[in-house]
Amino acid sequence: MSKVKLKELVSIINEREDNPASSQYDRFVGLEHYDSGSVKITRWGNTQKLASAMKVFHSGDILVARRNVYLKRASCVDFDGLTSGDSIVLRINDDQLRAIIPFVLNTDAFWDYANRYADGSMSKRLSPAILQDYEFTLPDEAKITELSELLWAMERTKTAYQKLNRNLSRCLGIL
Repeated sequence: MSKVKLKELVSIINEREDNPASSQYDRFVGLEHYDSGSVKITRWGNTQKLASAMKVFHSGDILVARRNVYLKRASCVDFDGLTSGDSIVLRINDDQLRAIIPFVLNTDAFWDYANRYADGSMSKRLSPAILQDYEFTLPDEAKITELSELLWAMERTKTAYQKLNRNLSRCLGIL
């Protein structure tokens, strides 16, 4: 195990799309599309009515909500698209780490750090520099693979359970 700073493992991406409505991207992820504590973005809007420049992200990137850090919003995406300046786009530098970093960014330790060092009082904002300075313990390579496989299996189980629960509720007329 070794202590690492997030900036050793990820790059902040600031690629911009000046005309999002006529761009090649059709998906837009705004703050309203994040689900607190979720490691994966599953909702999005479209880019048709976006008028101002937006940030570009690609499949495999992680989006971190800069505003209202107490809501605990950091999720990976499995599609290309656009997001607002209220998101920080992270690209993981190592394929093996791509599977575990979304879980690291959804720990209480990370969000405690983010809340402690975010700027402001009412609508706290997390700066990219503070985000990159987050330090945590990273297990050895074999353990990373084992942990990430276990964590993603748990995530798939949780998602399947939620889907089953929604379908059962519909069948019973609860929703």
